[in-house]
Amino acid sequence: MKPETSPIQCDLVQHWAEKTLALNTRIAYSRDWTDFTNWCTEHVRTSLPATPAVAALYIADFLGRGRKVTTAARRATSIAYYHRQAGLESPADTTVWSVITGARRERCERPVQKRPITVSDLHVMVAHLAGSPAFRTRNRAILLFGFASALRRASIASLDLADLEFQDRGVLVMVRHEKNDRIGRGRTLAVPFGSTELCPVRALEEWLELRGRQPGPLFTGIDRGKVTTNRLHPSRVGIVVQEAAESAGYDRREYGGHSMRAGFATESLALGVGEIRVAAQTGHRSLESLRRYYRPPDPFAGNPCGALGL
Repeated sequence: MKPETSPIQCDLVQHWAEKTLALNTRIAYSRDWTDFTNWCTEHVRTSLPATPAVAALYIADFLGRGRKVTTAARRATSIAYYHRQAGLESPADTTVWSVITGARRERCERPVQKRPITVSDLHVMVAHLAGSPAFRTRNRAILLFGFASALRRASIASLDLADLEFQDRGVLVMVRHEKNDRIGRGRTLAVPFGSTELCPVRALEEWLELRGRQPGPLFTGIDRGKVTTNRLHPSRVGIVVQEAAESAGYDRREYGGHSMRAGFATESLALGVGEIRVAAQTGHRSLESLRRYYRPPDPFAGNPCGALGL
């Protein structure tokens, strides 16, 4: 009797099944699971299958060590994920989530948000970029394109040259994978030519003169002043922003890769650009989520109390 599946078919099943989660999510879940299993070993508990009581004890102990509620919620999700993968019932039941909800209500933790980059900030940052000519050209393109496209740093790093279509009015960008697009529907966004020295399209063209037009990653590493073919890691996009902020005299700790995306949304909404149009660029499916990106540096500017004559 022939086996139902071959080793090759099993490998393919595992390969495609793993693609249901983004790589960074799989890495985070793996770290969470390792921490949980180590805790179970230390406290003489069974991790697989774990009971709801054990999962609740772990989450309570995790929170008791001063860890963030958002991280605790992800730990509970990770525990549930590994149990489902093993064909077992998740121990992260209502008891576990009541612990998390109670901690969230008591602590009222505010998410740590990076400072948004304004257009004025961009002027200063690109004027003070440090490093070799190749570094400055690439980093300038990352800053201006990253701001204008409003993409997450992972999406910026994952772009290939083939995802860009240069036209008379600018460049069309095919975004194949995003955080909120796990099944890869993809979308196309436009980055038009600018009328100032902050033009993102011209910055891209200047970078491509150094990089070349050969297929491969859009943004690559630079080694000893020379452009490599190695894809830029998403974390490096954030470092580029931080280094640019530091060179401009800002506190680099307040900035990150998300500062470009948050800056685009904040500046656009402050200028009265419609939420639907802004969401079309950022890729937000929820206007409520988009509104959390609105972080005006001056809460008094445009305050409605002034319009009321108070």
